[in-house]
Amino acid sequence: MAIAATSAVMVGHAASPDRGSADHDDARRPQQAQPYAAPSRASTPKPLTASPPSALPLLPSPALSGGTATPAPGIPSEAPTPSAGPKKPDGGGGGDSAAGIPLTVATRPYVWQDHCDQYYLTDRQPPFMPPPPEEQEAPGWAANLRAVAGGRTDVELSVQGKGREAVVLHALRVRVVERSAPLSWTAYAMGSGCGGGLTPAFHDVDLDAGQPQARAKGGMQGDIAIPATDFPYKVSSTDPQLLKVTAHTEGHDVSWYLELEWSSGDRHGTVRVDDHGRPFRTSAIKDRPQYFYWLGKNVWSPVEGENRSK
Repeated sequence: MAIAATSAVMVGHAASPDRGSADHDDARRPQQAQPYAAPSRASTPKPLTASPPSALPLLPSPALSGGTATPAPGIPSEAPTPSAGPKKPDGGGGGDSAAGIPLTVATRPYVWQDHCDQYYLTDRQPPFMPPPPEEQEAPGWAANLRAVAGGRTDVELSVQGKGREAVVLHALRVRVVERSAPLSWTAYAMGSGCGGGLTPAFHDVDLDAGQPQARAKGGMQGDIAIPATDFPYKVSSTDPQLLKVTAHTEGHDVSWYLELEWSSGDRHGTVRVDDHGRPFRTSAIKDRPQYFYWLGKNVWSPVEGENRSK
C-alpha cells in the first residue's frame, strides 16, 4: 500500500502484521471472542503441560463467554451496542470485516520498541526456557509458553482508506475488560527490538488509571525525534496513517482493547482493535524475578540492580 502521512499511539508489546476485524457502520458492534483455555491467576505458578496451547491465554470473563461484562473498578460501564446483523470473520484484531466500512486497519499486537527491552511473563523456570525469539516469531513463541506481555504492550495500527474519499479518524478509546493483581510469574527479556520504516503517531495509555485514555505523545524512530500529534487524522487509499499505542502497568494484570472512531461524509462507525478477537493482556513485572538470555553461554541469567525493568 502507498504510505504518505503517518503518526503513532503509545499505550504500554510482539510480530507479523495482522488484518484487523472491523466493527460496525453507524453503530458499535462488539466481537464475541471464541472460548479458549486461560492460565490461572493464582499466586503459585503451575508447570506447563507437554503440549502447550497454541493461543495466548486470557482469564475467562463474562464478555468472552457471551455474557455481559462486569466493569473493572473505576472503569466506565459504556460498551458497544450489540450488532443487529451477522459479522464476517476476519483474521486480525480490528479491520474491515463489514463490507460497508470505508477503511482497513492492519494490527500488529507484538511490536518491540527500538533499543528497548521487551519482557514476557511465564510460569516456566529458567532451566526450562527456550532462547528468545526474533520479533516476527514472538506470537508463536509467546503462545507456546502461555506468556503474557510484561510491563507494557506496544500495538501498531496501520489505517488506510479504501477509496479516494477521505475518512476522518476522530478518536481512539481504551476499554478495560478486566483488572486484577499482577501475575506472580517470572519475567524474561527479549533483547533490543527493531522499528519500522514509517513515521508513526505515538499515543500512551496508563492501564493503572481509573479511566485509561490514549494520550498523544512524542516518540523516537531510530535517532529521529517525532513530535506529538493528536486526533483527528485523515486517511484515504493513497494517504494512510500509522498509529503506535504503548499501554503500560506497574501494578495490575489488565485485559483491554481499543476502539477507533471514524467518519466519512454522513457515515460514521467504530472499529474494534484487539488480538485476533481476544483482548490484549498486560501484567506488571515490578518485584518479579527478571532474566536475560546470555548468548555467549546460551543460558538465562538474572537481571540485577539498575538493569531491572520496573
